[in-house]
Amino acid sequence: MMVAEAPQTIPAPAPFPEDGRRVILYLIDDRRDEVGDDAIASLRALRPWATEIVAIVRAGTDAAGADRLSTVADTIVVHSAPSMDMLAFSTAIREARISIERADEVVFTGNSWYGPVRDLGPVFERMDAQALHAWQMTGNVDGRPETFPEEGFPGRVFSWLWLAVRGDVVRSRGWAELWPTSIVPQHEFAAALEGAGYRTGEAFAAADYPRGDPALFAPDLLIEDGFPLLSKAVFAQYPPFLDRHAVLGRELLEVVDDYGFPVAGILKDLARNVPPKALNAIGGMLEVLPDVSLGYDPSKPFRIAVIAYVPDVAFIAELKERLVNLPTGFDLVVTTGDGGRARAIERALAAWQDAPFARFETRVSWLRRGRDKAALFIACRDLILGDDYDLLVAVHGRVSPRKTDNMQNYSRRHQLDNLLGSPGYVENVLGLFQREQGLGLVFPPMVHIGNAIMGRGWGAYREPALALCKRLGVKVPLDRVTPLAPFGGMWVGRPDALRPLARERWSDNDYGKQGRRTHVELGRVQERLIPLVAAEQGYHCRTVLNSEHAAISHTSLEFKADQMFSTTRGYPVEQIRFMHRLGFTGHGGVVALTRMYLRLNHPKLARATAPLYRVLFRTFTIAQRIRQGLGRLINEYGAGA
Repeated sequence: MMVAEAPQTIPAPAPFPEDGRRVILYLIDDRRDEVGDDAIASLRALRPWATEIVAIVRAGTDAAGADRLSTVADTIVVHSAPSMDMLAFSTAIREARISIERADEVVFTGNSWYGPVRDLGPVFERMDAQALHAWQMTGNVDGRPETFPEEGFPGRVFSWLWLAVRGDVVRSRGWAELWPTSIVPQHEFAAALEGAGYRTGEAFAAADYPRGDPALFAPDLLIEDGFPLLSKAVFAQYPPFLDRHAVLGRELLEVVDDYGFPVAGILKDLARNVPPKALNAIGGMLEVLPDVSLGYDPSKPFRIAVIAYVPDVAFIAELKERLVNLPTGFDLVVTTGDGGRARAIERALAAWQDAPFARFETRVSWLRRGRDKAALFIACRDLILGDDYDLLVAVHGRVSPRKTDNMQNYSRRHQLDNLLGSPGYVENVLGLFQREQGLGLVFPPMVHIGNAIMGRGWGAYREPALALCKRLGVKVPLDRVTPLAPFGGMWVGRPDALRPLARERWSDNDYGKQGRRTHVELGRVQERLIPLVAAEQGYHCRTVLNSEHAAISHTSLEFKADQMFSTTRGYPVEQIRFMHRLGFTGHGGVVALTRMYLRLNHPKLARATAPLYRVLFRTFTIAQRIRQGLGRLINEYGAGA
């Protein structure tokens, strides 16, 4: 038996000298090829601790970002390959060779974190005094986190969080032998250095925390202990995965805010780079608001316009009941479909004693299609594009002939109660906008009682939404299953958040022809895109409920989720993954069950037979329609006889 020799221990270096030269290599891996505000802020904070900062960007990074970067970095290195992996650091070492040759320490980091959220000084002082060849801010003994590619979360690869290495190590032959040529996690390379005999350490040892990857699973504990960085990886995870480990983004942001770091900058970056519904879940961005006003400052009122789509004059009575809950002095713009209704609406509003609005007007939207969305983006386009208002309130009285009275009544209550429920409640909604300049829209969460939209919120609108996003220049990633959207079409928002949609010159024809599938397509696509358009400009959204609807919604959801998960084992993340592997169940017939069996147990065969399944599914659908048509003919013929 051959026994491997223990690695030779390399003599410990002297502590970092007081006048030592520290070169920071800061890798910017941005999916938009931009230089974000968060990167600029981080580099400014690093400036006092660096002799030289070398920023590494991908070829094609926007010129404006490069100009901003030049104000905080000494050298900008352009990496030509599309992948910002270990070769990007190699490019920086080669381009900044003279600086590296004189460096006492080289720091490998990048835009993989927000911060610093705590003072960097104590960390540098403590680690500079130690005789180490390399040190990490914190390590990871858990290994690489689980990924969920089928759920739309393949595991985003970020640049290293923080690895500081002595200059003579970087310049050594051993470094060249150890340095990887592809993406390797920071902790694995640090382990390779230790295995080669170098002395390594951690400013905040992973072993001291409940989970072996504390930057991901215990960031709040790290920060409370003085850890200066907040890893972006926390916000790039699949929400049910974070749920399994009880990692709460909302509480984490509150911890960061308590230490004085501007959370607004974090939310702006997250809004532009995380699917909106995922961010809503990770950040716990549902607000349950009371009917008693808390935190609203009446000395700083908003200029508000209410845009109300009124297809039936009878809705005016209910509209009045809701409008009295707004602070007085707003403007009311009512849209409707013909001149007769407009005159009736004007008479009803003119007769209103002690009306809370400063002025009102009616606009006739002669559009035959598009309903409230066409009235909003065509008839009221000027209100969105202008600068006369700080906030817009969109409400409507349209009804769906396909729903029962119970379904329609609850759906309307869900919308109106949770936006305009009472004077105190409305002030709390407005208070959110006062406190958060980056808050773009507020609306009730997706209604799930009396509706079957859960799990199929995109429906047939995902592809049109992708096409419209491309047209509008929206690069925010889309949620895989259901978007975060004001389903029902009622919201409160800043005009600037919607302007890209209003800048388009929509026409009646864009909303399709009666009887065709495109009849409702554009309006529903627009409804689903509103938060995405806002997010592209850096605005985040919040959903709101009053206490009554929170009680109704949560108990209903809890019971439904309990029933849905009753036949599968494990945490919800495992149960969801299992169901996604099975695929669409259809009506549970023989063909669907066979396909599900193949997807679960023989995925390669399932992929090979997918075209045959689609043919069988279409054949079955056509046969069903023929049978139903024949049944109607037989019934009509029999009735006639």
